[in-house]
Amino acid sequence: MVDMADRTGMSRRPQALDLVAAHRAAGRRLFVVSSSPEEIVRPLAAHFGIEEVVATRAAIEDGRYTGHLDLYCAGPAKAEAIREIARREGIDLGGSYAYSDSITDLPMLKVVGHPVAVN
Repeated sequence: MVDMADRTGMSRRPQALDLVAAHRAAGRRLFVVSSSPEEIVRPLAAHFGIEEVVATRAAIEDGRYTGHLDLYCAGPAKAEAIREIARREGIDLGGSYAYSDSITDLPMLKVVGHPVAVN
């Protein structure tokens, strides 16, 4: 898993785009993992050619937002979300990378073998 989202956006950080290319060239699966709403994160990730997203997810019933969240993808919940995906998809978190610019992502950084603090 690779958490490439940051508050400033990848387009302002050319080195982030280089990292995406390097991870892709190494055959790694790429994920954008963010506390921002999935409706915002998914199009941004797609713009950078990343299809897999783990983000805050609003609860929807009968096609309408309920005002509740199915997942607030932050702190320990973010770490648990990527653990669950890793279990389900057979991803080795020990060989995975995560990048973050926030202390709130410390739980996520602790579950991967290659944590990187940026900025």
